[in-house]
Amino acid sequence: MFAKQLISAQIPTLNLQDTGDAVLQLMSEVHLEQLVLIQDDSYKCLIQEQDILNLERPELPLSENISLLNFRPAVFENAHPHEAARLAVQQSLNIVPVIDKDEKYHGAISLENLLEYISEHCGLLEPGGIITLEVKPNDYSLSEIARICESNDISILQSGVYTNKDTGMLDITLKINRVEFSALIASFERYEYKVKEMFGEAPAFENLLNRYNLLMNYINM
Repeated sequence: MFAKQLISAQIPTLNLQDTGDAVLQLMSEVHLEQLVLIQDDSYKCLIQEQDILNLERPELPLSENISLLNFRPAVFENAHPHEAARLAVQQSLNIVPVIDKDEKYHGAISLENLLEYISEHCGLLEPGGIITLEVKPNDYSLSEIARICESNDISILQSGVYTNKDTGMLDITLKINRVEFSALIASFERYEYKVKEMFGEAPAFENLLNRYNLLMNYINM
């Protein structure tokens, strides 16, 4: 899927003749803190509510406030949606402008559309459990982790890697297709993986967590 396929048709645009007051009114109506300014169908910049509020004379057109025209985050139309999500997080965007190589504006992606895409394509809507493993960077092997899961007849629906800046360790988060995974936990322990967190669905998860805590207490005796 490309970024352009997530464009929302309900996001209005601005032009240089719009006044700051008019922009604030429109933002209030559409419940957005950012809107795209275009000129002759080309992407000009992204206007932010806070910048408009800071104007000394919001009754003037945007063309009279050059300082507003410097913020230009965007993704190309053939970019992956993950690139749009990355930009939204890094730049604190509630919409992500989409352009082509000639900087022609094609539309914007809303946070709602991005969240819906991530939920549908990253396994978040699929039933199952979540396990977080803690490993040293040099010991990380996704192929081995996948093999351990497969040996327990469990599939990984989604995986993520996060570096803990305080410890230098890797947190490996696995979304799996089972809500009862006691055998998998035991397998990870046999291979000396530290199971940091577990999330499942009651009552299966509660029973698993109780058994795991009992095992850890026994080992630490």
